[in-house]
Amino acid sequence: PHVAAGLLKEFLRGLREPLIPISLFNACIQIAKSNESEGESKISKKMSAIVSKLPRLNRNVLEYIIHFVTKIAQPRYVKVNKMTVSNLAVVFSPSFMRNPSTDPLEMIANMKHQVLFVKLLIYHVGNLGPQVELDGMVPSAISDAKADAESPPVLSQKNTIKPLFTKTPKSTPSKRQPPSNPPIQAIPTGSAGRVSTSTTVPP
Repeated sequence: PHVAAGLLKEFLRGLREPLIPISLFNACIQIAKSNESEGESKISKKMSAIVSKLPRLNRNVLEYIIHFVTKIAQPRYVKVNKMTVSNLAVVFSPSFMRNPSTDPLEMIANMKHQVLFVKLLIYHVGNLGPQVELDGMVPSAISDAKADAESPPVLSQKNTIKPLFTKTPKSTPSKRQPPSNPPIQAIPTGSAGRVSTSTTVPP
C-alpha cells in the first residue's frame, strides 16, 4: 500500500496544473480561514461552489480520490491504518493544491490552511457528488476491525517469496595425482641366472 500511495502522490504532484487549479487557491484558503466564524451549512455551500468550478476531469478524479479517502478514514479502518482525516489531509493537501506564491513565509503561513481545506473537503464530500461504491477496493487485510494490529503478519508456505535464482554449489575439481613411476620389472638377460634391473617399460 505504501508504494501505491507514493505513486499516486507522485503522479498528482507532477501534473502541470494541480487538481485544484492555482486560480482557485486563494478562494480555498479563504474558506479555510472562515471555517471557525461561519456555520457548517455555509461552509458546505462554499465547498460545493469551489468543486463545481473545477474542470470536469479534475472534478471526477478529485471526487473519486476523496470518496476513497473517506472509506479509509472510517473508524473501523483507522484502528489499523492510523490514518485519521487529519493525517490524510496532511498527506494529500500538497498533491491537491499548489501555492502560487514563492515567498517562504507566506507558503508556511498558508500550509495549515491548505490542510484544513482538504480536511473540510473530506468531511463534506458526501454533499459534493454521488457516493462511489468502493467496498470491493478496501484491502481484506483491514476488513476486520477486531484484528490485532500489533501482531506480525504470518506468511503461509504458499505465500512465501521464493528466490528467482538458486545458487548451485560449485564443484571443486579433483586434484590430479602425479603419475607414479612404473614398477621396476625384472627382465631376463641372455645370461642364465642374471637378472637386469632396467626400468624400461615393456610394450
